[in-house]
Amino acid sequence: MYANGDIQEGTAGATIAAGDILYIDTANSNVLKLAQCDGTALEATACGVALNAAASGQPVKYAKHGSEVTMGAAFAAAAGVPCFLSRTAGRSMNTLPSAVGGNDYVVFIGWSTATTRLKLWLSVSGLQAA
Repeated sequence: MYANGDIQEGTAGATIAAGDILYIDTANSNVLKLAQCDGTALEATACGVALNAAASGQPVKYAKHGSEVTMGAAFAAAAGVPCFLSRTAGRSMNTLPSAVGGNDYVVFIGWSTATTRLKLWLSVSGLQAA
C-alpha cells in the first residue's frame, strides 16, 4: 500500500490487513484494532488506514487524516464518492449508516479520488443514526 501524508506506527491488537480502517483501543494498552460503525463508541473512533498487514502484537503503520491512500482493488469506488465507516469491521462503504441500520455511528472516512484511492478526511461525529 502507498500513502502520502501523516504516517504513524502502533501495535496491532488483532489481525489487521493492509487497507483496514483502524481505531486505537484506549481501554487496552492503545493497541490498534478494526473500526466499525455498529459497535461501541470507541470502536467507531476511526484513526486511520493500515498500510501493512500485522498479527496481534506486531507493528502496523497507518495513514492518518489528510493522507491519500492507494487502497487496492478491494476498495473499488468511483472517483468522488463519499465513504463512511462500515458495519463490517475495518471496511468502508459509500452509504450513510442510517440507510443500512439504526443506531450505527456516523463516521465519514473520506472520499475516493480514483477507483482504488481514498483521501482520508476522518470525521468522527460520535452521533448515532436514527
